[in-house]
Amino acid sequence: MSAFRIVQRHEDLFWIFHGDRKVANLFPARPALEWPAGVRLFIAEPWSIIPDPEAFPDAACTGLPRPLSPSGDRFDSFAAVERFLGLQTVREAA
Repeated sequence: MSAFRIVQRHEDLFWIFHGDRKVANLFPARPALEWPAGVRLFIAEPWSIIPDPEAFPDAACTGLPRPLSPSGDRFDSFAAVERFLGLQTVREAA
């Protein structure tokens, strides 16, 4: 069981926690295209993990499996992020 977890805060914004401490933000690297009615044309991939600047001003100190670039690391899919962190997803209402 991983000490990390992902919590969905908005449709395209997730927070990564280590225990009770927020350590990073997770979101699509580019926005999903939509029709005017809000219908998505494709799933927004790849995904980026950005260290939480409030929790860790130094990106190398996040406690994540490896140091992240201050501008974020990209992953080909949400599943790749989960594999990288070895965590489970928890969806909570904002």
